[in-house]
Amino acid sequence: MFLFSQVGAPCASPSGGRVRRGGDPLPEHRIFAAIYDRLLAGTEKGGLREMRADLIREASGRTLELGAGTGHNLDHYPAAVGP
Repeated sequence: MFLFSQVGAPCASPSGGRVRRGGDPLPEHRIFAAIYDRLLAGTEKGGLREMRADLIREASGRTLELGAGTGHNLDHYPAAVGP
């Protein structure tokens, strides 16, 4: 959920990020998004991928995942998870 100012100036969202009027991310957000996977590569190789797989393996039924990222969790959901 983002909060918008009436005059179009960037303002804080509840998560601490800043957005422009209309919900467009500021340039620094786009830069971070572009390098996010490269920043996580070391932790992925260091065991985070396996930890994620262990956790998500327990999911079943209708599942709603909330969070930010680039979809690293999606490969780990079992067939028991439905739309």
